[in-house]
Amino acid sequence: AGADFRQITHNLGFVYQLGGLGRATEAQLRAKEADGFPKIPNEPIPGAFWKNNLGPQANGLSVRELTAAEFLHRENAWNLVDRMRMTPGFEESYIMNTCSQVGVRASRLIKTDHVLDMSETDVRKTFDDAIGMSGDDEFLPRGAFQIPYRSLLPSGVDNLLVAGRSIGVSPNVIDRVRLIPVCMVTGQAAGTAAAMSVLRDVTPRDLDATALRRRLEADGVFIA
Repeated sequence: AGADFRQITHNLGFVYQLGGLGRATEAQLRAKEADGFPKIPNEPIPGAFWKNNLGPQANGLSVRELTAAEFLHRENAWNLVDRMRMTPGFEESYIMNTCSQVGVRASRLIKTDHVLDMSETDVRKTFDDAIGMSGDDEFLPRGAFQIPYRSLLPSGVDNLLVAGRSIGVSPNVIDRVRLIPVCMVTGQAAGTAAAMSVLRDVTPRDLDATALRRRLEADGVFIA
């Protein structure tokens, strides 16, 4: 669409499920945790574990780097299971399921009317056009902060909204907006703004942000 953006690299992740851990005792699980073995099973299925590997930092827009990460992750998963099967308590371990492909955590950050920076998120800056919040997280315990509507509006482009991991934030904030719950927040705001813009016959940039905020609050969105 012609919008400007900043390209960044990030870790290419890989998610898979391990099964057959029912024989391992809690003591065995904890003893092997440092070796990369799974922790206490965390799935409703008995003896199953959901594993989320961080992966190498790479260019999520490069087919070559994506392919290299794919090979690396799948080889590492097989090697881990091989080691587990030779360890007491883990003999019945196996790979239950894998993601269809490596997960790109971040690549393009769109240049928007307001680029949210950590200097704002750390002081919990408030915005008149806030459309929701990013919550606290056990991995990123810095507290919740507001997300402005302007961070969903690509600079210099009309009739276009962005949501999810591509909204206008600085690289030091991306890990706090790319997570699924926050993508739901920005997605709801973008969808609502698009619908309201059509009904009012205005561009999203000319939409009354106060009216959008009231609509989102009426729908149960936490703004502050």
